Amino acid sequence: MELARSLKAKHLRAFSDSMLVVKHFSGEYEQRDPRTKAYATKVKNASLSFETFELSQIGRENNIWADALSRLVSAETQSLIGSIYLTEVKTPSIEKKECLEIHQGTDWMTPIRNFMEKGILPLDQSEALKIKCRASSYTIINERMYRRSVSQPLLRCLNIEEQHQVLEVVHEGICGEHLAGRSLAFKILR
Repeated sequence: MELARSLKAKHLRAFSDSMLVVKHFSGEYEQRDPRTKAYATKVKNASLSFETFELSQIGRENNIWADALSRLVSAETQSLIGSIYLTEVKTPSIEKKECLEIHQGTDWMTPIRNFMEKGILPLDQSEALKIKCRASSYTIINERMYRRSVSQPLLRCLNIEEQHQVLEVVHEGICGEHLAGRSLAFKILR
């Protein structure tokens, strides 16, 4: 869209093989993820600069233009200068807004850590028993808590900030990773 606008195009027809993207743009699907909302808003705002803008869904098998463009990326493009317009996008189109979270100091590890380090248990007997049982699977080494396992190495326990940081690293990149839950868990484990 940026390239079409720089070429002073008035009418633009775009195609996507992703039904999700098309439905998000048309408003048929709700965007729940903040990142998806930001991209949808950016596309909606960019579409206002054209007299007409149409986004249509086509099947992946019919998406020969996108396939051709993906092959161009890996090809030598010096001979194409002047015959085709290419723009390399190196950073995400939306700016990343940093927000500071207020951390209260308690998370899922706190009761287990309190029991292991200080012997403190909750007053509720059933909850105290659960913590005792769970604590047997953990160890503390150099102020860090790890989960022990028979068949795996020690797994480092992460607090909320570290969890967000790991997920950001996994989902980073120009398109990010789109993994199912189990695949994502194994990638983070590795």
